Amino acid sequence: MFSPVYMLGYIDPASGHALIYLIIGIVCSVAFFMKGLFYKIFHRKNKSIDKEKSKPTKTCGVKAVKNNFKIAIFSEGTNYWMTYKPIIEGLIEKKQDFCYYSMDIHDPALTIENQFIHSKYIGSGARGYRKINKITNPILITTTPNFGSPGFPVVKSPYVQRLIHIFHSVTDITPYKKYSLDAYDAVYLGGEFQRNSILELECKRDLNPKDMPLVGLPYLDSLTEELKKSEYTISKNTDKPTVLIGSSWGKKGCLPNFGIGFVKLIADADYNVIIRPHPQSYISEPDLIRNFEKELATYTNIVWDNEISPTKSLAVSDVLISDASSIRFDYAFLHKKPVISLEIPPIDMEEYEYAEVTESESSLTSMNDLIGYSIKNCDTSKLLHLINKVLKEFKTDKLEQIRDDTICNFGTVGKAVAEELIRDGARLESGGDCAKIKSAHEYENITSVISRQEFLEQQKLLQKIHDDLQLIKKRLK
Repeated sequence: MFSPVYMLGYIDPASGHALIYLIIGIVCSVAFFMKGLFYKIFHRKNKSIDKEKSKPTKTCGVKAVKNNFKIAIFSEGTNYWMTYKPIIEGLIEKKQDFCYYSMDIHDPALTIENQFIHSKYIGSGARGYRKINKITNPILITTTPNFGSPGFPVVKSPYVQRLIHIFHSVTDITPYKKYSLDAYDAVYLGGEFQRNSILELECKRDLNPKDMPLVGLPYLDSLTEELKKSEYTISKNTDKPTVLIGSSWGKKGCLPNFGIGFVKLIADADYNVIIRPHPQSYISEPDLIRNFEKELATYTNIVWDNEISPTKSLAVSDVLISDASSIRFDYAFLHKKPVISLEIPPIDMEEYEYAEVTESESSLTSMNDLIGYSIKNCDTSKLLHLINKVLKEFKTDKLEQIRDDTICNFGTVGKAVAEELIRDGARLESGGDCAKIKSAHEYENITSVISRQEFLEQQKLLQKIHDDLQLIKKRLK
């Protein structure tokens, strides 16, 4: 009579399953809502566009939007910071508004706080490429080649009226993949040596002629500034000369072509050796690099350099051995030191523009002996003799004059590029083009949308949740 009363409840298996499905459905719905909210906030957090700077106008019968952000810069990542830094500084100095799109969340440009730069991280890989395909700025400058070329995931946006390429090294078009600049409207040249190979390809392929103003090479200014601020020393065997081996990546590189036999030869001769592969080698041929590192691990006088900037290795070495890499000219023009060039057989360059340009037009080849010595026919057995000869006999006092005869606007490239971009903007504005230019606000709406694949995946999951909830509803009746 006085014993406690127990209330016992029973839930049949079907109702239990239904309750569990209900809880799961609620949790998943909340999770997807939060994910969608995150994407919306993430893609809009850097929006800094002033509405007053955009006003709709009617042009040629279509509704367009006129705004101050005519100019945009596209960067694939931090590796190209040296090229874009002087351009950014030049545009800011001119008080010119511009957009900066980067595929690298660690890009230093994304941290710049200034009213004239409107930077945005657009995502890496395929996501970033999809977004750059949709940009609406009428002028786009980039050091990335291959826009619109076969197999490359980026095309020229229909809203871009002027696609501009700027070189990120002392080179002409010959080491580029075939058709890499065919879709571009302009190429900003570092020097006259870059003009002839482009003209020859335009003629052979019946392409529209590109504008090719002389502006210079901005990355050289960045390297010069970095060199002035830094002092480097090497920690091993400083009483011995140091040989720097700078290799390109892929078929045009001396390491992929010749292996490391010549590296061992130099190290066994008691030289200090620094090996600097192209940064792209660690992405495109990592197994090759890892195997070379393992094979040379026992050498105490060999070090590897995988830093983004080559400045330290260039500063502490005494002679450079390379292939057709533009690091040769950084070495000769900035550090005023000799270079030994290993010539790569043309038969291995079929996928590059080198195969399309006549030898007489490949103007940089003729400069090999001006900045040092070259070895033909892959005869690396001459290396030790040439290293000794170049260290003792090569006169470096003329390298500065060769640089000034080759590269224009040395030391003031950022200003020159900014002025040319502003002129391009003025030409477009006065040219009466009827292209439909969307506002930056509309662009924000475009780029914040998730990809079709992501949408379909989320749609499937939401459909499953819907079906489960329908089942729960049916069982509860």
